Amino acid sequence: MVHVYEKYFNEPEDTNAIYDYGAVLLKGSKKDRMRGFGFNLMLGLAPIRQGSGSYNKNTRDILQGELLYVSGYRPEDSPAEETPQRSEGRCIRPSRHDLRYEAQTIQGMSGGPVWLGFRGVETVVAIHNYGEEKKGQGNRGSRLNLNVWRTIFDWVKVGWYGKSLHYRGSPNYSMHLHIRRTQTPANIAGEGRVRVGKPGRVETLFDILPVAARPNVTEKDADFGFRLRSKAAAGAETEDDATPVWVKWNPKQGEVSISRHFDARCEVKLQLIIMPAGRQPSPFMIKARDGTDSFKMLQMTMNGLDDGDLELLDDDPESFEDTSEVSFISTTTKKLFELK
Repeated sequence: MVHVYEKYFNEPEDTNAIYDYGAVLLKGSKKDRMRGFGFNLMLGLAPIRQGSGSYNKNTRDILQGELLYVSGYRPEDSPAEETPQRSEGRCIRPSRHDLRYEAQTIQGMSGGPVWLGFRGVETVVAIHNYGEEKKGQGNRGSRLNLNVWRTIFDWVKVGWYGKSLHYRGSPNYSMHLHIRRTQTPANIAGEGRVRVGKPGRVETLFDILPVAARPNVTEKDADFGFRLRSKAAAGAETEDDATPVWVKWNPKQGEVSISRHFDARCEVKLQLIIMPAGRQPSPFMIKARDGTDSFKMLQMTMNGLDDGDLELLDDDPESFEDTSEVSFISTTTKKLFELK
């Protein structure tokens, strides 16, 4: 199956060059699947000003000055079994939607991966699609930012949208992760709470997306990110969301919070999850990094609620109690989390 970004397919003009990409999906068994590159969303996000939701051109981009590689075949490369051509050059102008780089390319290499070494893995960061227009401007590729990955995930049916995170720790009460969010024109903050009810009111929804993966792992071994959905986005997402809000998991502090700045603390493993196509995933555990190579498991409890609190919950299905009993433990074999 062939996919082309709809906006560029309908209007293939220079003004839509950042949307000039597509994908060819091939049928085959998972056993025979070839995995060429890793990916990490962190490399696709342009910087934002500290304490603000607006982008700042004066802040250094994570890819600025980095050595990038472009791989692809030239028209004269035949047979196809030959090794793809590779060139290298510094990233001279990264932006939110595309990258410009000094790596030399020729006609025929469009659609090839633009990549670099990251965390010991060959990691793709853009799709090459345009040569140098003027001397010194560099060749250009569509940056693999959040919008591009969302489009690709939609094509391959990966990720869950508008879901609440529930904890299966009580047979009588519903427990889910609630983010108590505060926002000012200069900043956004929030802390994770356990909302308990029968069933109570759900006011925190997430988009759960793959955000990082090594080339030799399966889908369930990827790192996932929880993107907080605003009430305004409960229906349809905007095409170009510049300021996503991410959940940060901090086992050292024993807390869950939110931030517009994506980093390694936003990446978690959904341990033992099974992802049947088109259906709800199985219950799972959440593993958050406690250091470079160590992890801890998220847990939620409601031990701080007394009998009086619980009686109020029994009387009114809309009532709820929020408790700060979010914590992390070393190990567990219980798959207590699920998406609803």
